[in-house]
Amino acid sequence: MNPATTPCRIVSWQSAYTEIAVQAMRKLGFQVEHLALDDIGAQRRLGQYDWDLAPFGSGPRADIFLRFVRLMSDGPNVGLWGGTRDAEFDRLVRAAIAAVDINERRRLYLAAWQRAMDNYYTVVIGHAPEPIVNRRDVTGYSPGFTWGQHRVDGGLAFGALTASG
Repeated sequence: MNPATTPCRIVSWQSAYTEIAVQAMRKLGFQVEHLALDDIGAQRRLGQYDWDLAPFGSGPRADIFLRFVRLMSDGPNVGLWGGTRDAEFDRLVRAAIAAVDINERRRLYLAAWQRAMDNYYTVVIGHAPEPIVNRRDVTGYSPGFTWGQHRVDGGLAFGALTASG
């Protein structure tokens, strides 16, 4: 493949973060067409399956379940995650969801993730640098549904301050 003669259509949200992927593809020599769209526009365009790269983040979710179910054949917003169709992946995730034993659940989720990696269902090209730091006075910290502490939909499950003085 010659990048200089290979088009690379990139669909993304309108964010500075996606520019990293765009500039990387340009630096590699690909002929980049970048479509930076709003949320609805991006989801509609992804459903056309005429793109080569979609550098999207999954949002501030900390739950394991959603990391897997979004790649299932009948998962939520299939277009956003590439329209994966894999009966064996689906079987592994369903079995993991149903597993009572934590070690069995872990084994099944890891087997499903290995399948996702082997078949390139999703490729991590970067992580947003968003660390959470707590001072010593914070005890019992537990994140909620999301790790974003500013979010009203579940950022902090529990936290306490110790008395000082």
